[in-house]
Amino acid sequence: MIRRPPRSTQGVSSAASDVYKRQILTSLLISSSITLVSCSSNNDDGSSTEFAPRTLSVLVGGGMGTSSLNEYFPRAIEIRAGDTVRWQFNGNADDPHTVTFSPNLDAVVDIVPKPNGGRDEFIFATSLADPSRGRGAPIESYRPSGYFNSGIMFGYQLSDEIPLIEEFSLRFPEPGSFNYICGIHEFHRGTVIVKEASDPNLPNQVEISQAATEQMKFGLGITNALQEFVRLNQVLDREPKTDGSERIFVAAGMGSPEAEVLEFFPKKLEIKVGDTVTWFASRFHAVVLNTEGSPPEFYLTEPRAGPTPFIVANPKVLFPTEPTPEFDGTGGLWSSGLLGYGQRPGGLSYTLTFTTPGTYGYVCPIHRGMVGTVSVN
Repeated sequence: MIRRPPRSTQGVSSAASDVYKRQILTSLLISSSITLVSCSSNNDDGSSTEFAPRTLSVLVGGGMGTSSLNEYFPRAIEIRAGDTVRWQFNGNADDPHTVTFSPNLDAVVDIVPKPNGGRDEFIFATSLADPSRGRGAPIESYRPSGYFNSGIMFGYQLSDEIPLIEEFSLRFPEPGSFNYICGIHEFHRGTVIVKEASDPNLPNQVEISQAATEQMKFGLGITNALQEFVRLNQVLDREPKTDGSERIFVAAGMGSPEAEVLEFFPKKLEIKVGDTVTWFASRFHAVVLNTEGSPPEFYLTEPRAGPTPFIVANPKVLFPTEPTPEFDGTGGLWSSGLLGYGQRPGGLSYTLTFTTPGTYGYVCPIHRGMVGTVSVN
């Protein structure tokens, strides 16, 4: 089972975001091995200037609590041929990420059928779960025709059998412009621009860190504003039904793909017997109620002959499980299935009519801290 340590679900206040940005800048500067520029020849005699290779850091994702930033910071980095880029998992939000270079980025997928599995058995692709660099192996050198992958970076350890991946490094020996992708979020892309080894006009780590901090400001502005909306706990919309009851709409997550708050809007809903609740989501969430115990985990593990176990997408979360469209507080597991854009098993929305008074808790098992209640009066 997944070990999920407790953590705060509070949003990022304006003051806290300033502290967070300063921490990001400081951590980048401290953790990066910045090599000073050194000339090995004199340009006056017609020779080119050579610079010692450097290791430069890029942040992968970001956010605190239920505020999630799904970008590389910065999105594009300029380096010299011979330099190494080190990507570092950032923040403690619940969205996992990868750093994946592939000759065909559009062919990179996240969830695939389990080999020799049943109809409802799906796993995270082993090409994403397995780092391309073996444990203890030298840092890889990029080739345009090669496949280079960090493995799936989580903010917490899924199990004792799966190592926690917090960083990934890749050396770039030749000039060029090379794109990469997060295999979990197809909109989450970055670029490494490699210049000649003798180019003197390239940013150092301080400048790269400053660019990352500036880029974060936009996403933090979105998540900070939405966290204020979480605290207001306002209903987004409601409409009357012909029998005198109401339909109330609840958002599962809100924000842009790059900057999302992993909360239900509103997270504490009060309704009347006979009212209907419709949850809707644009990306990768689920609504799960369990009247007979704890909600199921989403990420499960199974042994396999490979560098890592299978990371299984729990079918009780992935696929809809609905005893009836009317919820009376019994019936065991009620699951929307995976909601969101694209061909998600649950579609874009999930609807239940509540017929029995009581207070019912529910969760999104994909994101810790994403919890809600429906109080039926």
